[in-house]
Amino acid sequence: MPKNKQERLEGGSVAMGFLLRTDEALFTLEKFLCVVLGVSMFGATFIETLLRYGFGTTLLVGISDLIKWGFVWFAVMGCAALVKRNAHINVDVFVQRFPEQLRRYLRILSDALLLVFFACAIKSGYVFAFSQWTIAATAVDVPKTFLYLSIPVGMSLMFYHITVQMIRAVRTPQKDGINLMEAGR
Repeated sequence: MPKNKQERLEGGSVAMGFLLRTDEALFTLEKFLCVVLGVSMFGATFIETLLRYGFGTTLLVGISDLIKWGFVWFAVMGCAALVKRNAHINVDVFVQRFPEQLRRYLRILSDALLLVFFACAIKSGYVFAFSQWTIAATAVDVPKTFLYLSIPVGMSLMFYHITVQMIRAVRTPQKDGINLMEAGR
């Protein structure tokens, strides 16, 4: 028996519950990584700047490379979190020009096109990232694969979030053009 309004609206299926819990867990992980990366980058940049210009030394050779890598991962994790919150740039301005009955289908089409893009980016991203295994970063002996993995990993997270949103859009009851899931929040 469905326990809450959201479960009743989505049919209360075990599979959907699992998808939603996993979606929320990934979102929590993305937010956590953004905080950790943001604080780490700020701290490392502050200390490195203080040491370099205040004392003429450095904390770690290659720290600037690691800060740049942290920024790339920070940006990609932030993008994935924005996709989960549906706060990413999309064709919403275009979709809003159509009647309410048609908007739902246009959003589903838009999400389907995003999934195709993400799938292509994931496939080529993994191929490219692992082709960089033998190439190390300039100042640290770490393969560039770890930098380039940010794109396929981030795109995989975005793919998952959009998939869950699409499933919800298809399964969510509509009444007089009103999404009952959104109206109940």
